[in-house]
Amino acid sequence: FVHAAKSGFVVLPPPSVTGAMPLAGYVSSTITVTGANFVTSAQDAAARCSALVGGADADCTLVDATTAKITIQTGTSAGASTVQVTIVTAGAASPHNVAASAAGFLTVLSSPTASTFTPLAGYQSSTITVGGANFVTPAQGGTCSAVVGDTAAASCFVSSSSSVIVVLGASIAGASDVNVTLNSGGAFVHAAKSGFVVLPPPSV
Repeated sequence: FVHAAKSGFVVLPPPSVTGAMPLAGYVSSTITVTGANFVTSAQDAAARCSALVGGADADCTLVDATTAKITIQTGTSAGASTVQVTIVTAGAASPHNVAASAAGFLTVLSSPTASTFTPLAGYQSSTITVGGANFVTPAQGGTCSAVVGDTAAASCFVSSSSSVIVVLGASIAGASDVNVTLNSGGAFVHAAKSGFVVLPPPSV
């Protein structure tokens, strides 16, 4: 009986998924999924991952031992979703799949809509509250920008999932569309409402 030995192999516990950012997104949003015990390319050159979001396939890229990036694909149902990341190891010829999943921390949203604004008219630097649905808040990892008419707004802030605060820039007077662009995980989606009136400065 003769023996050969090599040290340094790492036996990992099962992988786990513990969180994601952003916490809400649209089709084409890229979500950074955090967890533990993901096999890295340094440990296995053939290591890779696959993912499901609410049961629908999502693109998946391993980043390191605690991080994977997934991209939500067309056909994914809206709503709170279970995220499952499957780590594939041992090469393509005889892959070994180990899955990790977690529920409730990622919400897939339908396209945003803008249905109201208050007030109906204003001057340069006026604040408009745009009401609608499916806005991703900063706490969820979302941002926004806005254009009133053909002029970029001075600022845009998502105050809730149904409200965006827009401050007018140097907009040209007249009836204008208010266009809000929401960004979540690199997916830029738009919501627009027509009929806002930009007023010229008052005169006496």
